[in-house]
Amino acid sequence: MQHFQLHFEPQHRVLYQEPTGEWLKASWQDIVTSSSIKRLQYNTEQLQNYIIIDIDNSNIYKYREHNLPEPNFIVHNKNNPGGHLFWVLNRTVATPYYKRVWKEIFKSFTFLAGGDDVAKGFIGKNLNNNIDFEIEFLEPIAYNINSLKTYCTQNHAEVNKRGSRASKKKKQPQLIKTKGRNTEIFNKVRLVAYQEVKRSVNDDDFNTIILNYAHKLNKESYDYPLEDNELEGIVKSVVKYCLENKSTIKEYDKKRGAMELDTLLSIKERQKLGANYSSQIKATKNEMKIKIAIIEMKKQELKINVSSVSKYTKLSRPTITKYRHFFI
Repeated sequence: MQHFQLHFEPQHRVLYQEPTGEWLKASWQDIVTSSSIKRLQYNTEQLQNYIIIDIDNSNIYKYREHNLPEPNFIVHNKNNPGGHLFWVLNRTVATPYYKRVWKEIFKSFTFLAGGDDVAKGFIGKNLNNNIDFEIEFLEPIAYNINSLKTYCTQNHAEVNKRGSRASKKKKQPQLIKTKGRNTEIFNKVRLVAYQEVKRSVNDDDFNTIILNYAHKLNKESYDYPLEDNELEGIVKSVVKYCLENKSTIKEYDKKRGAMELDTLLSIKERQKLGANYSSQIKATKNEMKIKIAIIEMKKQELKINVSSVSKYTKLSRPTITKYRHFFI
């Protein structure tokens, strides 16, 4: 997967480190194939594209002990322990708010993964350098920054400092509440999407199937479901990536044994998924069109009734009346 295509144009100027240690700038096109360059500047103060964690010891998979999401790839050192963990963001961070979110994620992931707390997260190893490094691809989908934020532990420093059982018990419920819904929904939705995007459904049907699955999962699985805007943000990110990268996902499946999607879900979840898929495929185009319209109208804070939905969808009022239960 060409993760860099998300953020770097061929003529994009990138800071890189010569073998001598000197830092220079060149176009991405000029340096991308170099096997001697060791480090590149992937993030800047103005723009952040990745979460990069520098691991200086042999426990490079420590992040799994804290249930962090899989990095998109790891660049391992060949001649000494450690390497760099890379989480690719599905959009460039440029606003003050999301810069603060990026910093929070970087600090939390550094702590939980056992990374170098002196690093600033801007410089990373050059994955094109096969002399000094080996690359391990793990996750094909770029991450939504809001999804990564759910893995952060606000009180990780205090928990680590005190190390007390009482402190950990006190903080744990907040962590589980923060992480549980978003991460479970994100992971289940993306697994479903990986399967569905390979089937012969058009883009609108695909989007509706995934969105309906997410809403149903959210409503039936949690006493306090996610807000619609949070849920739809997760779905939008997953759907957009899958539609833009069908061939990549199919190719990745071949290399990894269909990504072992079926083994990642329980029998009950697979049965529910199968039933949900069958019902969605049988749904009429009118049903899908109305459901999508209602979601879009809610986003725009438009009044929802038979007349307004009829005008929005350009379907007849009698047709809309049959599906008034969708309004609830």
